[in-house]
Amino acid sequence: MDDVAAFFAGLRATRHTLHAHPEASFKEFKTQDFLEAYLLNESHIPLENIKRVATTGTTDMNKLDPRLTLSPSLGLVVDIHGPTEGAKSTTALTCIAFRADMDGLPMTEHNPHLSYQSTADQCAHMCGHDGHMTTLLGFATLVQSHRHLLPPHTTVRLLFQPAEEGHFGAVAMIKDGCLDGVDEIYG
Repeated sequence: MDDVAAFFAGLRATRHTLHAHPEASFKEFKTQDFLEAYLLNESHIPLENIKRVATTGTTDMNKLDPRLTLSPSLGLVVDIHGPTEGAKSTTALTCIAFRADMDGLPMTEHNPHLSYQSTADQCAHMCGHDGHMTTLLGFATLVQSHRHLLPPHTTVRLLFQPAEEGHFGAVAMIKDGCLDGVDEIYG
């Protein structure tokens, strides 16, 4: 990542895309596909380090990346591992998680002055979830590109949670093991 301005311009464009295409709680199929493709292609996180969780139903065919597999889940758990060489500390944390929410609110956005106003009928990102996802995507890119600087035998876990707006998305993710092995969580 040599060009910081281009990196932030890309994040701004990503937030605008997410803002324009919100999905309601437990219907975040295209959002999940978008996030997963970004993590693979922009953050360069290996597919085996990305897990779909929060089992709910079925999804449409994904056309963003042929490496992606269809899943009846909406959340994502992403693990970025530090070096495997070196002594493992007995006092250090081994897994720290960071969370972002994915769902939009059941309302219509009335901001025609925005080129990226919600295109969804009765769904809008009006409380920052588009920004939360974008922040976590940027964080993923930075941590992945500097993972060699993490303490040996540590993991940074990123959680993209569906259905945060009172619809128990966290419960579905926890049931699928997103907090297994986590020492601390933020977000």
